[in-house]
Formats: sequence, C-alpha cells, structure tokens
Amino acid sequence: MTTCLDQQNSCLVLCIEERADDNYNTIDTRLFVSYVFVEETYVLYGKRENITDTTDGHTATKFKPFFFRFGKKRDIYNCIEILISRESNCSYTMYNYDNMPYNCDTVTYDDLADNMNFNCELVVYDDVKIRRRKLQPILSTIKNAFNFF
Repeated sequence: MTTCLDQQNSCLVLCIEERADDNYNTIDTRLFVSYVFVEETYVLYGKRENITDTTDGHTATKFKPFFFRFGKKRDIYNCIEILISRESNCSYTMYNYDNMPYNCDTVTYDDLADNMNFNCELVVYDDVKIRRRKLQPILSTIKNAFNFF
C-alpha cells in the first residue's frame, strides 16, 4: 500500500488518537475508520499503544491490534465511544490514502499506522472530545465520498 500518489485512487480514512491525560503528546489509543463500498461496511482498525516502563525502558505491555466491521454508522460510533472515553482529549485526522484494496482483510492496522503521512492529511482537529455531533458528519463523509478505484 502506498500513499499520496494517485488522485483517482483516493480513499478517506479517519484516524482518531486518544491522548494521555498527563501528556497530550502521548497517544493512548489509535483508531482508523474507513468504509468498504463493495461490502457496504464501516471498518475499524485500532490498537492501544504499548506502555514503556520508565524505570528500565522496556516495553511493559504488548497490546494487539484489532479489526471490526459495522453495518451502521451508529454502531461504529457506539464502539468508538466505548473504546475512547468521552472525557479524553483526542485528535481527529482525515487522511487521503491511495491504493486501498477492495478487500479490507488485506489491510492491517500496521499498514495504516506505517503510512500515516503529513502530506496525506486533509484536515486535523486537535484537542477535541468524542462527540456524536462532530463524528456523525465525518462518518457520513467517509461513506459517501468515494472513487471507483
């Protein structure tokens, strides 16, 4: 998967990053949301970020990435709200990824995280909370803006 190369292969991907309470620069959880047009399904890739033990520098946790499908916008929103507290500080970033395959089973969390690129950012909202009125229009846009790639 490559990013930012071909305008006709554009695919919107929302990245939601939950920030640590004590340090906004530390990411606690990262989620990627997209829509698979062939299956008419929202997809959610996510992972809690590993925690490093400050006393010895070793990784104290090894969280595993996850992947879920949702048929309805309200269901993916409800899951996001479960995974990230409404009280947490977050950032929303809309990315333009290209060459996303039709089969979302071939894309992994690591593919999306490794290809985050400043040049592919369309919009960023920093220091926001998880709110239905903010996320619903973004989720609708992800579903309704597409190319036949």
